[in-house]
Amino acid sequence: MEKFEPSGTPVAAPDTLFTDSKGRERTLRDFRGKIVQVNFWATWCGPCVREMPSLERLHAKLAGKNFTVIALSEDRKGWDNITPFRKQLGLTELPLFH
Repeated sequence: MEKFEPSGTPVAAPDTLFTDSKGRERTLRDFRGKIVQVNFWATWCGPCVREMPSLERLHAKLAGKNFTVIALSEDRKGWDNITPFRKQLGLTELPLFH
């Protein structure tokens, strides 16, 4: 981190579309005004699997008007993989997206 330099001028979040668990299209703009922890993950990623419970705890502790976690899955089979994965790990509060 010794060479880390924060960016000078803030830039707008990209308008990349992703979906929530109900199939609604979302973008990062939908979360404007919040501190957002974006986490890219996949069901086949070992380190991702291990960190999901801690992300759920983080979200449960800090979620509210000013903070949210966006756990954005990169699984190619989408919700067909994400839904059983969520149940298997007992993730009930963590907002998962694809």
